[in-house]
Amino acid sequence: MEVEHACPQCGAPVVLAESDRLLSCPFCRVRLYLWSAEVFRYRIPPAPAVNGRSDLVYVPYGRFRGMVFDLEEPDQGKERVLDTSFLAAPAALYPITLGLRPQTLKLRPAFFSSADRCLATRIAPEHRPLLGVQTPSRPDTPPSRPQRRTTVTVGEVRSLIYAPFFEKRGRWHDGVLNTPLGEAPAGSPPPEYLPEAEKPWDLHFIPTLCPDCGWDLAGVSESCLLFCPQCRSGWEPGESELQRFSFFSQPVPPGRDDYFFLPFWHFELPYAPADYFRLPFSRLLGLQAGQSPPWQREHGRGDYWVPAFKISPRVFLRLARTATQAPGAETDLAPLLPERHHPVTLPAAEAQRCIEVIQACLDREAIVLESSRPRIEDGDWEKRLVFIPFLDTAYELIQPRSRLGISKNCLNLGKYI
Repeated sequence: MEVEHACPQCGAPVVLAESDRLLSCPFCRVRLYLWSAEVFRYRIPPAPAVNGRSDLVYVPYGRFRGMVFDLEEPDQGKERVLDTSFLAAPAALYPITLGLRPQTLKLRPAFFSSADRCLATRIAPEHRPLLGVQTPSRPDTPPSRPQRRTTVTVGEVRSLIYAPFFEKRGRWHDGVLNTPLGEAPAGSPPPEYLPEAEKPWDLHFIPTLCPDCGWDLAGVSESCLLFCPQCRSGWEPGESELQRFSFFSQPVPPGRDDYFFLPFWHFELPYAPADYFRLPFSRLLGLQAGQSPPWQREHGRGDYWVPAFKISPRVFLRLARTATQAPGAETDLAPLLPERHHPVTLPAAEAQRCIEVIQACLDREAIVLESSRPRIEDGDWEKRLVFIPFLDTAYELIQPRSRLGISKNCLNLGKYI
């Protein structure tokens, strides 16, 4: 999907992909990072014949593109890529999906004025996980035990897309095709319009200059972290400014230049003070009584390693599971930026969702005590970015310690997911 932005410095049109966050203007040469605390909002331009009508109504649709993992059978080949849209307003008249329009039409950022009419966003409970929205609890409802989820979504794109519609002679029409939809069903509730206070979308344009030395920060269009090639620092875009971000890398033998580094998110999660594995699985791993497996460290903490880049879901899960089960991956780390490394294109908030999938893979081979499961939703976990070295061969990258191989073609095709 293509989005047409206007350069905030010279006003020239700049076309970006939906997942792009770096705006590079070909006219004034400015490079800015797009950041928003909310999901990104776009609108579909109406047809020229209906453009400028005062009775246009913009209807919100949720959009998700990313990976879906099955928690019941996490390693049985059911992981997949999902690209979908859904109606995000309580109205039965409008289409329930946008179909292929997000992939075929050129969108624009959804900056609405006070004269524009937009329906209020009301996301159905079954669609809330796709946009990363928590289901609110009513104060007059007694607390109930949360239902066990069966899938986990790791999203590359989570956004709202507003499609134009208008009413003519008692019938609603599609503002893109200029064709009638039908009459409103009898007894339909009146449309709920978006309040004026919620119309502005807070989109920040952050200059990509190193705050320490003033050098141009390096990164691809989909990068979520930027690095300075001059002072070797890392920066994470935040609200109207860049924030310093710490990173580490595993050492390689001196004098070797045939290594390529892949970024991984390293999470440390607390465990409940209970025996996590029963005796049969401990014997299977060759553990002594009271000894912990590699992914459960001492002092009641657990290690999880998740790729910080996009790749096919099956390879993504294999990398995460192998890196988590490999012992000693967190030792001998140095705060150094490798010369040759893959860009960081998966944020830590999205990578954290995969922890539950990794744990489901481990639970299939163990008898797990319910009280000792990692508390993934508590938010008291620690994270850090680690670059892991891979031997760069002709056709694949090979990790010397775990002997894990990744096809270069698979890695290059990951940016199209």
